[in-house]
Amino acid sequence: MAGTGIEVWEIIATYRSVNKDLKRLRKAYHWLSNEQLKAALGYYAAYSHEIDQLIGQNEKWDDEKVADRYPFMRSSS
Repeated sequence: MAGTGIEVWEIIATYRSVNKDLKRLRKAYHWLSNEQLKAALGYYAAYSHEIDQLIGQNEKWDDEKVADRYPFMRSSS
């Protein structure tokens, strides 16, 4: 979403996590306008394969992968 720092895939992942409840999505992204949220949903309708791929890539991250990529985040236990 231009100028927000939020990407469409993040909004769609949240939308899925709230069981596609638009009211809950609006509450989660209260600083975005209804038009911005509708634009994200519209973009997903047009480019679902691309967005699904990005969500899938994000879901592959786990603590070990983060620590490998960002060693300074490894716990010191």
